[in-house]
Parts: sequence; C-alpha cells; structure tokens
Amino acid sequence: MSSGAPPAVTAESAWVLGSVPEGFVAVMATDDAQGRQVYYQREENAHDLYDSPIVITQSSAPLLPAEAMPGRADVSIHGVVGQTFELHGDGDHFGTAIMWQDELGRSILLAWSEVVPVDDIIGLAEGAVVIDGDEWRLLLRTMGDDVVIAGTPSDTTEQLLADGVSMNGTPYRLVGLIPADYPLSANDRRVTCVRLDLDSQTGEPHCDTTPKWLRAGDDTFAIGTVPPEVAELTVEHLALSGQLVDGDASIAVATLTAPVASPVAFYVVELPGWCFVTIEASDGTAVASLGQFGPLPSDAAHAECLAE
Repeated sequence: MSSGAPPAVTAESAWVLGSVPEGFVAVMATDDAQGRQVYYQREENAHDLYDSPIVITQSSAPLLPAEAMPGRADVSIHGVVGQTFELHGDGDHFGTAIMWQDELGRSILLAWSEVVPVDDIIGLAEGAVVIDGDEWRLLLRTMGDDVVIAGTPSDTTEQLLADGVSMNGTPYRLVGLIPADYPLSANDRRVTCVRLDLDSQTGEPHCDTTPKWLRAGDDTFAIGTVPPEVAELTVEHLALSGQLVDGDASIAVATLTAPVASPVAFYVVELPGWCFVTIEASDGTAVASLGQFGPLPSDAAHAECLAE
C-alpha cells in the first residue's frame, strides 16, 4: 500500500482487503463488465482459484440484497448503512456476506463462503481499503486471471538452467521462462514456465505445475517446476498397474535455480525409456503437483507405452 493519506475513491480506484485473515492469501484479481473482484484462498489451496472462500467485488452498478435474503440486517459500515445476509444453496447455509455502497454509488460485496460469525465479516469489511488506479493495474499484472491461469506469459525472460547431452548423444538445453522483473510485488503470482530444447529445436513452453513427460526419438525426459525449497527429487519407474518396477534403481535429481529471482526451482531428468514414473521430493516434503505421471493420451507415444 502507498504511504501517506489513503487514496480517494475514484473511477480508477478499487476496494481490497486491508487485512487478510490468517492462513489466507490473495490469489487472483479480475476486471470485467460486471466489476472488479479479488479472490482470497487458503494458502494450502492457493492453486484452487475459483473456489476461493473470500471474494470482494466492486460492482459497476448499485445493487441491494433482496428484502427476503436470510439473516438480512442493516449495519453501519464505512460510515454508511450496509446490509449483512446469509448465503444459502440447496437449502444449506454455507456463508455470510456484507454489502455497502461507496461514494460513487458502486456496490461493494464481501462474501465469505464459510459459516463464520457475522461480526467476523463485519470486521473484515471495516478493514477493507481503497487502492488507486496504479496499484490496481499492478494487482492485475501480477495476479490477473489472464496471468495466473496456466498459459504462456507474454512478459518473461529466458534463463539457461542446464546444458547437456542425452544418453543417446542428443544435445539438450533446459530453459526457464521467468516473469520479467520478478517480483513486482510481495504477492507476485505470475506463471513461470520451463522449456526443453532438443538438438537445437526449440521446445514448447510448459507452464503447468505438474511434470511434463516428453519423448523425441530415443530420448525420454521429464521436466517441471517445484517450490524453491525443494532441493532434490526422487524418480522411480512404475508399471501400468501403478506398482514400482522391481529391479529398476531410483534416480535422484538435484533441482536447478535460476541466476535471477524466481518463484520456483526447476528440474530435468532423463528417463531410461521409462513411460510411467513417480516423482517426489527426496526429503518427504509434500508437493501437491508431484506424484505419478507419464505420457498423456494426446502424446504420440501413449499407445506404444501402453503396449510395453
């Protein structure tokens, strides 16, 4: 937040939570014809964007909850009369919301889709603050829905992470595609990608958090990203049944760090012809994006892997 006097409510400003509940983090911001929204998710579920329990919405038009809304009550909020009401679905009470209007007549709706005391959401709403247009644009740049949902970012810098030769003599390069000028804020959530170039052929960026299995000729690799605190991975060969293949040694892989600031560590592992594998952090750290994987049904090698 900017120092000095708080920003004025203007056509460019936006409402956000001034104090985020413990264990929550802002994960996504959207700006469309319906208004502006910021989503807050529990840290352990930060990848689950659209199921975020807390959402603050600045509507582009004034709204009022229907008189018949369950639990509707008038409250004083930010110097005006607002309304609290319960959220119901399929007959079940699943959350609480509060709504008020700012100086420009826009409705501000704060919804918490968990059953919490009404005083908790009133306190959260009282702590909501206005950010100016520049801060809102920065929020969109670092966690807008078009940058946090997997896809190749437009503003990245390429960083060479590994340069080697496969068992079959094929030169390869692992390249990290890191958000430019990272980090732009304390909660910069822009997507980081990784790419494997084989035999001077530029590969396709992989921007998902799950591993990518790929095969070119006689070479088979797995590449991906992990949280920066993961220093080593263990890779093991799986049969189609999901059981470990007896007699195949596991592979220990040190993760790679970029020469510039990055939100993730990277890895590349050459698989000795293995189709299905499991990848886990060697120290036992639980990494939700790791586990069992192999060629996707859309991969050309999928059918031959099933036949092995």
